[in-house]
Amino acid sequence: MGDSKKARKLLNWKPKTSFKELVAEMVENDLAKLKNKQVQHLSLKELQKLTLKNSQLFLDSQFFSFKEIISLLEQYGHHNNTFRIKLKSSNVLIGSDTSTGKGEVLVLELDKIQ
Repeated sequence: MGDSKKARKLLNWKPKTSFKELVAEMVENDLAKLKNKQVQHLSLKELQKLTLKNSQLFLDSQFFSFKEIISLLEQYGHHNNTFRIKLKSSNVLIGSDTSTGKGEVLVLELDKIQ
C-alpha cells in the first residue's frame, strides 16, 4: 500500500474507499476470478508433474513447507503464473501478481467461500 500523505496535502485529496473496504474489494476480486476456474487440490508430487501456464496457485503452508513453496515459485514463476500463500492457522493469504510487486495481504471471509 502506498502512502497518500503527499496527495492529501498537495492536492487536498481524500480517499473514497477505506482500507478495510479496499481489502474486501481485493478479496472479492480474487474470489470472482476463481468462480469460473477449475480448482484442484493437489499434493506436491502431483503438482510437480504438471505443466502450468497462466494459472493462479493457492499454496497452503499447513500442507506445504516454505522450502517446498519456494521450490514451486521457482519452478512455475516464469510461465505467467501467480501465487497466493495461505499462512498456517490463519485466514490470511499473501501474494503478488507480478515478480516486482510488493504483494498484497488478503483476509479470507471463510463463510463466503463455502
